[in-house]
Amino acid sequence: MKKLLVIVFVLNFSNNFSQVSFKIHPGAFFIKDDLCEIVIGASISFQKENLIYSLEFYSAEEAGFFLPEPPQYFNQLGVLIGKKKNRIQLSLGLTTFWGEKRTTYRVINNNSERFSSVGIASKIGFDLIKNKRFLMSIDLNTNINYKYSAFFPVLSFGYSFNKKKT
Repeated sequence: MKKLLVIVFVLNFSNNFSQVSFKIHPGAFFIKDDLCEIVIGASISFQKENLIYSLEFYSAEEAGFFLPEPPQYFNQLGVLIGKKKNRIQLSLGLTTFWGEKRTTYRVINNNSERFSSVGIASKIGFDLIKNKRFLMSIDLNTNINYKYSAFFPVLSFGYSFNKKKT
């Protein structure tokens, strides 16, 4: 019953928007003197005229051989509201940011800390390809919070459902 209510709510909510899009975001992740090499994200966006409402999730992890222990990882879940003009999108919102970061760098017995914080996210996107269904863009994302601020450029691939002409 709960699943049915959620589906009905999402369909009713999305009915008020002219475009609904789903995107995946591969890229690189930079956080306070470190490069956490791989970031992957997903988002759902609802657009009405020039306003965009987005729910985004990003997860970053180190990649490679012979990495020090424990591994670092970072996650971000956020809600953003933005404007789109021609091919440029500007968004701002609130996020939760959590993960584990190494505090010492030695050959063995590294210390790490787990953290979580609330932050402000911003996103600047530039559409490379935009036709009726397929989307491709370069996005520059930042997360500013009291613990660890982060910057991550991503390449976004998406699919949109145009519902009404605006």
